[in-house]
Amino acid sequence: MSEPARQHPDTPWLSILLPAFNDAAGIQQVLASLATRGRANDIEILVSDDSTNSRCAQAIRSAVSAWANARYVRNVPPRGAVSNWNHLLAQATGHYCLLIHHDEYFENEDALVRALGLLQASPAPAGIVMPCRVQQGNGLARLHMPAWLAEYVSRRWPRYLLRRNLWGPPSVLILRRDLYADYDVRLKWLVDVDLYSRVLLQCDPRLIFMRGAGVVSAPAVNSITRTLQPHLASIHSAELALLAGANGTNTLWLQRSGLVPRLLRGLESVAWYVFRAIWKTIHLL
Repeated sequence: MSEPARQHPDTPWLSILLPAFNDAAGIQQVLASLATRGRANDIEILVSDDSTNSRCAQAIRSAVSAWANARYVRNVPPRGAVSNWNHLLAQATGHYCLLIHHDEYFENEDALVRALGLLQASPAPAGIVMPCRVQQGNGLARLHMPAWLAEYVSRRWPRYLLRRNLWGPPSVLILRRDLYADYDVRLKWLVDVDLYSRVLLQCDPRLIFMRGAGVVSAPAVNSITRTLQPHLASIHSAELALLAGANGTNTLWLQRSGLVPRLLRGLESVAWYVFRAIWKTIHLL
């Protein structure tokens, strides 16, 4: 795999892409978490705003204007979630890209600085998978998945991510811009893990699974996850069938019919829920 040189000394190392939607406070929180310790020239900030409220859009524009290397655009009419992600990827000029939503933010000031250091190492990685912590009702953030387990399973069975999202939201992934393919606009629920599995098949082992601080996800009321929740089972099944026709996912136990595949899925479900129950209990102790 080729390793493109930085095109120009002024080209930012990292494009941080923010698809905004009716949440000025969330965008402000994301921006506040971008502590770079004097390395602001290493990043560019792009905000593509689907807000339907003009007052909210103005507040987002005002927050973005405080950053020197930032660009803001309001989409009229709105592009829609996945199309907006792809639009941001097309506009990015950085060597690497990070897509982060208004209900996510960097865990502490070290997370982004450490990530930038890894990106600028030699040999340069294809990308970084950062840890994700999920905000709980009690205000604490629980680690979504141990990094060692996410790495072990992902590298050996990339398509397993279509059954269980071991990574978290797209904000955990920093990837070279020339390797960052479009998200599949046909998908809603599997849209992120479909891209993760494609990245693994293309880039592994040149991905780094970062330990320590990463990003925090605090799903908003209008998040994709919460809006799809009532119909999740049927959406998941339909999208697996759609992907099966495109890339042969039906050759795996994920989607195949018959007694043995159903038994494997049942055993996997039991193991998964036991593990999750133990994992959550550990974080409550």
